[in-house]
Amino acid sequence: MRTTMRTTTAASTLAFSLIVLLASCSSAPGPEEEVTAKRRKATEYSEYGNNYYNQGMYEKALELYELALAYNGTADYRPGIVRSYNAIGKTYLALGRLGEAASRFDRAHRMALELDDPALICRSLNNGGELELRRGAFEAALDQFRRAEEYFERGVPDPDRAIVYNNMGTGYKRLDKPGRALDFFQRALELNERERLAEEAATNCFMIASVLSEQGEYDQALEYAERALEWDKKVENSLGIAKDYLALGLISKRVARYEEAFGYFESGLFVYRSLAVLHSGLSIEADVKKMLRELIETAELLGRTSEAEVYHGILEGEGE
Repeated sequence: MRTTMRTTTAASTLAFSLIVLLASCSSAPGPEEEVTAKRRKATEYSEYGNNYYNQGMYEKALELYELALAYNGTADYRPGIVRSYNAIGKTYLALGRLGEAASRFDRAHRMALELDDPALICRSLNNGGELELRRGAFEAALDQFRRAEEYFERGVPDPDRAIVYNNMGTGYKRLDKPGRALDFFQRALELNERERLAEEAATNCFMIASVLSEQGEYDQALEYAERALEWDKKVENSLGIAKDYLALGLISKRVARYEEAFGYFESGLFVYRSLAVLHSGLSIEADVKKMLRELIETAELLGRTSEAEVYHGILEGEGE
């Protein structure tokens, strides 16, 4: 605020001017600034939650998503509330708490319909489909994904389309329709590679490798598993990297490339154990045990008895 002082100003006028100046320079934000600050805080908590979610630290992610929901709620920012409900639902789904996931997805869907936001409606329908996949209701899941697909023409962004396509691929894979599954995985991969979304492209390549391996197309399966590993390494997606090594090992083992398989399994185990050191709360015990069992079996196939015994000891909790 600019003020003009004249030598003829009376003392009372000066005092009044100082009061006005102090009031105008107050640090308290106005209503619009406060709303902006709350939305910004919600976005920050959502991003932190995403980081923990991607690391498989779901309980911590849930705490942060709940904080994001609270900030979006205090600003009555409806699109943000929908995103928060979807994120919370996805986390409950990852934790296996299906009832709570369904509740959050339902709230998100109803609010998205009220907003008539195609992208949010599409995302909510997709999440409902993922819930049905988890329940084993594959036809019901595909119905949800098809409903989500109907909104594509209304401006749904490519990354969201790719998620729906990948999930449709998963649905068809579970229904033992590999041709349809590959078609949708390829559609998703094309969109994600165009957007340079590394982690998502890695998931598509991993799923394609899985279908090809089941069909006995091992060379192509190895090619896509290697592509998945390359994409995951670009963004240092540790869980993805470990799973890619497991896939590469399993495929190599099926074609009797035991030396290569053993190397992949060892690399994967090293990533898992490194993760355990950095994130003690990470739930990867089942994955580690699977990797150890594969190492033991492959070592025995190679005649490496001593190495098989070492890994057996680790599996039983007696090794290093």
